[in-house]
Amino acid sequence: MVLIAELLALIDTLAVYGLPLFDWQHLALSSIYILWVVLISGGLLCLLRHRLNRLSVVKTALLSYLLILNIAVTTNLLWQKMLLAPQQNADPWQAITNAIIAALLTGIALRYFYLQYQLREQEQAELQARVQALHARIRPHFLFNSLNSIASTISVDPKTAERLVEDLSDLFRASLSDATEIRLAEELELGRHYMNMEQVRLGSRLQVHWQIDESCLECAVPSLILQPLLENAVLHGIQPRIEGGVVSISIRGTEDECQIIVSNPTEDSAQNSGDGLHMALENIRHRLFAIYGEQATLNIEKTNNQYSVRLAVPRRSA
Repeated sequence: MVLIAELLALIDTLAVYGLPLFDWQHLALSSIYILWVVLISGGLLCLLRHRLNRLSVVKTALLSYLLILNIAVTTNLLWQKMLLAPQQNADPWQAITNAIIAALLTGIALRYFYLQYQLREQEQAELQARVQALHARIRPHFLFNSLNSIASTISVDPKTAERLVEDLSDLFRASLSDATEIRLAEELELGRHYMNMEQVRLGSRLQVHWQIDESCLECAVPSLILQPLLENAVLHGIQPRIEGGVVSISIRGTEDECQIIVSNPTEDSAQNSGDGLHMALENIRHRLFAIYGEQATLNIEKTNNQYSVRLAVPRRSA
């Protein structure tokens, strides 16, 4: 606001005196007057924002407009009284001229802010729709694989199958939530449910190792961001191997971000191709970018027959 006020004062001085006859004293006086108008207007609007927010956009704009014009006229009259000699009267035409200038500039500013407000609302609506669409792509795939896991245990262990149906009910209820972000603790609980179901299906071939930094449990993460990583680890890293292997889930925290690292064993030629794998990772990348922009990252590391996916999100509370 101070910068804008100074730019207006500079424009006013250049318009009146031009560059050859540039008057620094006029610039100083003009700066003080415009700063008074701008800062008093900004301060009063800030103090009244809670009351103005209860009104419609039209009423808010009109009241703000009238408030700023009133401040401009009152400030000009007080300014003239301070500068003029005691016997001189204030010039009403100067007050009217400044009021017209203030009216034009205020109208432009309010129109600009209104367009910015509309743009932000549109961006938020588009972002929400995009995230929901990306989220919806997970549900059918997730349900299909979970039902396969349950089907494989019905004939062998009906009681276990019944428990898995209950777990699936909890999982799918959570997946149907419209929440864009949830606590990492809740996301980990969903991941544990899913891995329990896979352990029943794969038996001793699947081992799971959890390493959790408890300071990250309140961190906000996109809902159902961990489950596709776990599914890929089991599908591409454990299921093809006769001897199975270990899926490691590590949660680490720094001052600025929370990291989720999912690792699994892999062969030299495995997990380098596959539409399903790439689709899941691209889906996650799109969701991260839609919510966090460049602040979130998803990196893949492959060393010593170990495949790891490292996901990092900004550290903030859900």
